[in-house]
Amino acid sequence: MTHWGMVVDLGRCVGCHTCTIACKMENGLPPSTLWRTVLDLESGEYPDVNRQFLPMTCMQCADPPCFDACPTTATKVRPDGIVWIDNDICIGCGSCVVACPYRARHLIPEEKYYFGEATPPELATYDKERVGICTKCHFCYHKFDNAPEGARPGIDPEYTPACSSSCIADAIVFGDWDDPESRVSRLADENPNAVRLLEHLETKPSVVYLNPPRIEPRTPELQRTWHGLATANFFCGTTGMALFILGTLCGWLGTEAYAPLFGAAGQAGSPDVFSIGGFSLAAFNWRHLTGLLGPALVAIGLLSVAAEAGRPFRGFNVIRNFRNSWMSRESVFAIAFIALAVLDTLLLASPVAQILAGMAGLGLALCQGLILRTAKGVPAWSVPIMPHHFIASGMASGMGAYLIIAGVFHSRILIEGVAPYVVGLSLIAINLAIWLKYLATPPHTPTFTRSVEVLRRPSYLAGIVGLGGLLPAVLLAAGLVFAQTVPAAPILAGAAMLAGGLIAKIALIQKAAFWVDLFDGYEEQRAAARDAAPQPAVEAA
Repeated sequence: MTHWGMVVDLGRCVGCHTCTIACKMENGLPPSTLWRTVLDLESGEYPDVNRQFLPMTCMQCADPPCFDACPTTATKVRPDGIVWIDNDICIGCGSCVVACPYRARHLIPEEKYYFGEATPPELATYDKERVGICTKCHFCYHKFDNAPEGARPGIDPEYTPACSSSCIADAIVFGDWDDPESRVSRLADENPNAVRLLEHLETKPSVVYLNPPRIEPRTPELQRTWHGLATANFFCGTTGMALFILGTLCGWLGTEAYAPLFGAAGQAGSPDVFSIGGFSLAAFNWRHLTGLLGPALVAIGLLSVAAEAGRPFRGFNVIRNFRNSWMSRESVFAIAFIALAVLDTLLLASPVAQILAGMAGLGLALCQGLILRTAKGVPAWSVPIMPHHFIASGMASGMGAYLIIAGVFHSRILIEGVAPYVVGLSLIAINLAIWLKYLATPPHTPTFTRSVEVLRRPSYLAGIVGLGGLLPAVLLAAGLVFAQTVPAAPILAGAAMLAGGLIAKIALIQKAAFWVDLFDGYEEQRAAARDAAPQPAVEAA
């Protein structure tokens, strides 16, 4: 077997960026897209200052988080360990980008050339099929896949990745990890202080660094792959599923007959039915509104994802990786929820359909939470409590929407009933408890600590905890006690719950989502490697 990989000797790298340019030329990369970068790092204080160059590329992980994150199966792993992207089925959703902790994946949003009009050298290698999708380093496998017998990848420049063959300092060495006589194997064996970046994430990278220097933590950078449209999906999806579930539950607790909008004459079961030929049209009421608005919100979420993807017309590919991808599962549950909820509201009014729709809706919220939970590129998301937060916050926002609808279209249920107030107060308490527990999560990395510091700012606490939690709790308590005299209290509480839920999603997805520091855990690993290195013998006096 063959397992391709690289050894990068940081003691040799001079920061010339020849590998960066060679990669761009070999693979025809457009402006602003770099598969290989060289970080320029400084540490220490004057006069004891250290400057270090660190070449970065795709780590070709043996357990790549991008593989499971990809909903279309576009990300594939070859038998020789190379991770590559099938351009024909990628939709450019960005899920693999946030899943990769090494920032090795790049979306190409539009066709772009360096000087406006394409130049002949650019056209020679430019691939328009990569526009709108994700791209990444693949070790230039086209250079050695069809190499003649006797070719030596890693030694012969014409059959070696461009970055390695062009390195002026011989700092980037390519070879076969499964061959004990290859240069990469021998270099790693001879240097026990070798390190792999972010090894604690268990991605099993195939790139090893020699002579690791001391590197100080850097200022975190916000991810900008997912922005407002992703936030719309995460907010609308969970709110819509919860609105349908809560409308159904409150309908079960009520005494009114519930009819589908369309049915056979005389079988609708509602006193407010208009017969049209052999069919009946039920009078539109609050239950129909929750039954249709819930799936409509989920559909808006799906459309937001499609609008954010670079190739939205390939959207059907999103369900291909149901076996591994939480985004693929999210899409399947969302489609099932929309179909069941709409079918029940229009034609069935069946408890069985309502239960199935509710289960699909909860599955949708769980999958959305797990999409973030498994995104190793963003520490603020990759915590065990994230799926619980998505379900709880979704139910609270859905309750907010329900209170507005009930207050406007069916105020009697709020004036005469206790259940909406009890359920609302309970959901507020659960949501607040989970959010505060999240903020109290032990600071396991500097990047996560920075994220929590942002979420603890007074502006976000006021919006999420105050506006979205404490204020609606007070309003619901007032409405419960003074239902006859303060009829607007539940409506105002619902609006506050919706606003607080939206602020929480914006804060989590856009304002506190810092990329993982590439050197999280680096100093601990470096110290362990240094301690494991053989010590020079001390001659006896």
